[in-house]
Amino acid sequence: MEGSSSSKPAKVPPQTKRGINESRAERKRVQDRLAQRATRERTRSRIAFLEQRLKSLEAADRQGEIVSLTRIIEDLRNENHRLRDALLKMRSTIDETIASTSGTSSSTSPLFESAATPTAAHCNSPPSHQRRHPSGGDGGSQDHRLETSPSASFEFNPDTLLQMFETAGSTFNAWGQMATTSSSASPFDFRVATPPEVVNNIAPDVDKWHVSNGAFINALTEIRKRNPADQELDLHVPFKAAIWGWNNVGPEAQHPVWLALRQVDQRVFGTWKSKAQRIALMYVCQTLMQYRENPTADNLGRVPEFLRPRPSQEKIQHPAVIDFLIWPALRDRLVFEYKKYTSTGIFSKAFVENFNFYWPYPARDIFIYDPATDGYDVSPMFLRHVYDLKNWTMKPAFFKQFPEMENDIPVFTEPSDDDEVSGESWTI
Repeated sequence: MEGSSSSKPAKVPPQTKRGINESRAERKRVQDRLAQRATRERTRSRIAFLEQRLKSLEAADRQGEIVSLTRIIEDLRNENHRLRDALLKMRSTIDETIASTSGTSSSTSPLFESAATPTAAHCNSPPSHQRRHPSGGDGGSQDHRLETSPSASFEFNPDTLLQMFETAGSTFNAWGQMATTSSSASPFDFRVATPPEVVNNIAPDVDKWHVSNGAFINALTEIRKRNPADQELDLHVPFKAAIWGWNNVGPEAQHPVWLALRQVDQRVFGTWKSKAQRIALMYVCQTLMQYRENPTADNLGRVPEFLRPRPSQEKIQHPAVIDFLIWPALRDRLVFEYKKYTSTGIFSKAFVENFNFYWPYPARDIFIYDPATDGYDVSPMFLRHVYDLKNWTMKPAFFKQFPEMENDIPVFTEPSDDDEVSGESWTI
């Protein structure tokens, strides 16, 4: 009996069991705490990742908003162009109806009868500051007839009309102050004002030479591919672009010549404030490009003498942009040394900032009013200035950087008042 009782295992005391359970529970608590800490770390990391992702999505969404707004602006511009055309057609229809019910057989409205007297404006018209007659003379009598005409409910004044050329984009209401009886709109019709074009893609100075050269190369390449029957250029495009902005010119601006000149006008010379200077440069450049497109005697006759190729240009390969620089001596120099001046943007910067086309009259005098057509035409005096090399100069600051070019380019000197008034004859 005693032997059998001694072979049974000894029982674990209750205190030892409690110690083991507590040790296991403590380990479990430690593991739980570690697991919770790891979960919190993962949660924090996930939150940080999601916040970063949200920021990047918001940034991308802002870019998308910009693209969307740009599209909306472009659509609004197209709609504005369409509405302007519709308004012009409506105005013409209304004018035709009024003319047909007035019982007059004359094609000229009574509003313009007094203004349609001497029509020598195309040849001998002085600038607007010389055409005004505040009192007395023919101008005064014409103004009086306009005011007393029973059929004229408002005053027509070409000078007032032309003010829109200088104040485009203001809240000027042309419809309430002027009217027309012409059935077709003049290409220089300023009645519908448009805001000035904001150019924000001007090329850096170091790229301006290459932008110009690339634009001219592309244009000359494209016009060689065109059908000879499609070589008609609308020569009014540079004038319309200066008045209304390139986005409002119309489909005629899609010609390769105008696409190139638009790029040069906006990306290279986009800081120019002078409309006359922009128009003049585009005009002479397109004469040479039109001759390259269609080399006829008439087109060659339109190219200014100073822009025709020099022997060096015909014999030595050179960048295309050189052919469109105004001064023959400068073209000769750059044919041989263009790399010296175009490796940095210093020459381009000085060229753009100091370039000067001399037009001593208001911008409105680029055009003259023709009462016979109730429209505007390019002033012969403006074309005279364009075709005269002495009106193309550089300001003195240019020669401080490039003194070697003093004999290549005329320096601009401010004319005296006497020279400006008496030095020009208005007989073409």
